[in-house]
Amino acid sequence: MNYLWKITSKVKSNKKVVVASGVAIGIVGYFSYKYFSQQNQIMEIERITKIFQNEKESFQQNSKEIKLLFESIKNLNDSIPNELIQEIISTFSPLITFENFKTDEEACYFLFEILQIFCSKIDSVKEIKWDDYILSISKNMDFFIQQKQTEPKIADYEDYIAKGIKILAEIVRITQKRENVELILKNTQKETFYKLFSGNQVQISIEISKLMTWMSEYNGEVIKELTDEKFLVKLIEFLSSENEELLANICSLLRDIVLNNPKTIPIIMKNNTVNILKKLLNSKSIEVKCDSSLALSTIMKKCDLETSEFDADPNLLSIILNNFFSEKESAKKSSLIYSGLELIYSLALQSNKNKESIRENQFFPYILRCLEIRNQRINKLTIRTIKMLTTNSKVTHNVDEFLNLNLLEIFTAIIPEIKDDEILSDIEAIIGDVAFLSEENRRKIQQIGLFDFLLQNLFSKNPSVQSKSVCAIANCLLSMDLQLELLKNNLLPQIIELLNSDEPNSRLGAMLSVRHLAVLGSDPPTQIWAENASILSDLHILTAFVRLQEKEPKFQQWILESIFHLSKHPKFQQEIQKYTSTFKV
Repeated sequence: MNYLWKITSKVKSNKKVVVASGVAIGIVGYFSYKYFSQQNQIMEIERITKIFQNEKESFQQNSKEIKLLFESIKNLNDSIPNELIQEIISTFSPLITFENFKTDEEACYFLFEILQIFCSKIDSVKEIKWDDYILSISKNMDFFIQQKQTEPKIADYEDYIAKGIKILAEIVRITQKRENVELILKNTQKETFYKLFSGNQVQISIEISKLMTWMSEYNGEVIKELTDEKFLVKLIEFLSSENEELLANICSLLRDIVLNNPKTIPIIMKNNTVNILKKLLNSKSIEVKCDSSLALSTIMKKCDLETSEFDADPNLLSIILNNFFSEKESAKKSSLIYSGLELIYSLALQSNKNKESIRENQFFPYILRCLEIRNQRINKLTIRTIKMLTTNSKVTHNVDEFLNLNLLEIFTAIIPEIKDDEILSDIEAIIGDVAFLSEENRRKIQQIGLFDFLLQNLFSKNPSVQSKSVCAIANCLLSMDLQLELLKNNLLPQIIELLNSDEPNSRLGAMLSVRHLAVLGSDPPTQIWAENASILSDLHILTAFVRLQEKEPKFQQWILESIFHLSKHPKFQQEIQKYTSTFKV
């Protein structure tokens, strides 16, 4: 600092140098002040922490210090060392008790504010252990249940407990540690969860339902352990609540219960839950709409009961269309579309009748429009929904409708941008189903480059992509033009290689491909068939058939059919005699 002052003294005549030097002094001074200020606040935090470490029984005398502690922690923001954060959590978590609450409510609320600050920074302090806090809140939840009838001030304590549970839920959500969930379960009685959940205090019900949802996310056994008929009935009663946050939490929890324990479905079904959830689809709250739709779709997917409650009637489809696929822009638009798609997928899963209803109610353009959204989660579900709506020979009208809406052209446009192998394999399956239906479809697939896309994926390192590719190619090879395309690309050796694949679907696709090459155009023999047969002979297809028959005895009929037609080619006539006993020709 003195050095800078000497420089400025010598250059008083140069105003620019003076100004620059002054700025430099100011910057150095500011950062020096900030550094020493931070150090002072850290020393203050350490001082207060040591007070409570050394005088654990003197909360009443020292509770005012907790406000000072909160101010210092708030001001320091991210500058507190992790070791000190751990020390603070371990020191102050045990102070969260009913007795201390009665002594100084304000100080106890400041304790929660401190923990909330640390909780919001869990991403950067993953190594922090929250055991002391979890143990403290678990004990206090039990105490709250025991004392509720006897303490006159217990009503004030409800907000306090709700705040504690809220932080607990955040800890479970952000740390994502199974051991934290297990520690909560170990130290909290099952009856405590029930009583807290089903009490008259809405905020506690909100926070405990949120806690249970996050606990089940990282340990599905939680749901099996904590849910029985009594709990489920109470849960369903809450679906009539007017509190939107509670409604959304209950729907989310209901979904997790069904997902982790499908045995609860009969209880859920007999309590009119499906119809209640359908009404909630019309809620003004986007969260309630989304969570009720996800709960409803999960019940439909997991339920093996036949019921008219899962019919895609025009009224339900109208509700879905207006609430989830409207043109209104919204910050939560992606969430709404995803939830709506889940419902459509789940309805289509129920029956072909529902698939027809979805088409008749003009849903297909809205579904295809979802592919314009650059969101991988939505794109994956959209493709899966299209696949569900088209994969069945009895719903060919659905395929035609999608083709009229340029489905194949849309695939051509989006495929280069797709990095997810699961989406690619689903697209391949749809192309294969489309190819199976008509020569016109196969011609279109070739014209817009989708057959080339399938051929490229024969070499995919992903077994699912590769198997779906060869199965789709098998259907494309019903066309002689596409057989010729395969020959031009010299890819028949790769098809033969897949006959020996470890992936059953790859073996199936390869077998069907060879069968089409061997049978189609053999009577009378065409030039393409003759070329195919000659190459199959050069590739020792009969030896490949011997190995395949051992792995897949159920393919024998196709193998025999292929051999019968290939025997018309001169190259095979002598060779087949060697395999007469092997194939029982």
